[in-house]
Amino acid sequence: MTSIDGFVPLSDYDDLKMSDEGNPLVSLERWEYEHAAAVGIRRLTANWNKQDAGYYQNKKVLQEERVASPAIAMCELAVAEYLGKYWHGSHWHASEHEKFRDLPDVGDDIEVRRVRKGAATVRRKDRGRTVWVAREHDAECRNVEILGFVEVDSVSRAIFTDVALAFLFRL
Repeated sequence: MTSIDGFVPLSDYDDLKMSDEGNPLVSLERWEYEHAAAVGIRRLTANWNKQDAGYYQNKKVLQEERVASPAIAMCELAVAEYLGKYWHGSHWHASEHEKFRDLPDVGDDIEVRRVRKGAATVRRKDRGRTVWVAREHDAECRNVEILGFVEVDSVSRAIFTDVALAFLFRL
């Protein structure tokens, strides 16, 4: 069995489903789906009327937040399940963001990026962490496709301005 940081990922189990592209699929149980959707909506309402960060300003490519926030939470939960790591599923009011800004999405050092197409975004603030990338495999996000990961410290400092697009290690 392959171990990632001492945990055995779901990929080592015989009944793991795979996408047509050969990526692992994590199927969310009904209660997991409901919980992650609720976390996403709580994150959305906690940040009502808050200005988006500069890298979210291209509104032409952004999905409506009421759809994106639950999908992001579902991807975080799926990555945690795949890795056998803890997902806190936290949300807090925008005024408390500074207090929790260093809290990783999963475990002790994992950030999760949900993509719809294209490359994953790696930010300067992700240094010292691993960024895992996932996307919903179906319209309802009942199955999440795990696309891969990048060790952020392996990304060349030369390409770090504020955002870098990184190549993923395929699973």
